[in-house]
Amino acid sequence: MPAVGQTRAYLALTLVVALWGSYPAFAKLALLHFPPFVLVTFRSMLASAFLVALLFRRGWCTLKSRVWASTSGSGVRETTGPRRVRRG
Repeated sequence: MPAVGQTRAYLALTLVVALWGSYPAFAKLALLHFPPFVLVTFRSMLASAFLVALLFRRGWCTLKSRVWASTSGSGVRETTGPRRVRRG
C-alpha cells in the first residue's frame, strides 16, 4: 500500500493523464460547434482561473514584489519580443 503522499500523487497523475488524453476527442467535437478562437480563449481563461486559485491557496501576500517584476518582465519579453521565422 503506497503512503498517503504517494496516493495523492498517483491520483493527480491519473487526473492529468485523463484530461490530457481526452483533449483531442473533445476538441474535435467542439470544433464542430465553435470557432477555434473561442476554444483557445476558453482554454486560456480556464487555465488562468486555475492558476489564480492556486495562487490564492498558496497565499497572495507571500510573493515579493521583485518576483512579480521578474515574472512580468519575462512575460512581456515572450509575448512582444522579435520573432525569428525560418524560411525554407
